[in-house]
Amino acid sequence: MQAAHGLRQGVERVRSEVTRTAFGQIAAGLSELTSPETYLGTARSQYMQGNLAPVGSATYNLPLSVADGRYALGGTWRSASDFITAVHRARLTIGFQARHVYLVMGGTGSVREYLDGVFLRRVKVRGCPTLYTLVNRASDASGQLTLDFSAGISAYDFTFG
Repeated sequence: MQAAHGLRQGVERVRSEVTRTAFGQIAAGLSELTSPETYLGTARSQYMQGNLAPVGSATYNLPLSVADGRYALGGTWRSASDFITAVHRARLTIGFQARHVYLVMGGTGSVREYLDGVFLRRVKVRGCPTLYTLVNRASDASGQLTLDFSAGISAYDFTFG
């Protein structure tokens, strides 16, 4: 009887460990599929393809392609520790893997949105920093999102779902 109880406890311990390990692998796999949260200011610009100039204005050349999980700038931008602001002919391209793409933006103006080179829409931005939904697809996929910003729009960070 005691041997059966010990065996049952051992089986439960193994089952629990297998379940925890399998769940951890599934969760890790899901997080690897979706692009990481991407901050655009100088304080945390580790996902920029190239280098973000220190706080102040700088002009960038947008590369022909941007790797998944990376972003690049084109045109003139003014950078701060927590955000970047479009100055002149400002463009941003981000490579991503996700179903949904969100961007926090503030200011007054508009942003033209292109997904994989195809124009999607014009997003009107007004007021304090707000979360805008840019991509909303039925399934997870890779993509290149290019945004053309009117002067004065500030961009803070991308999130993905």
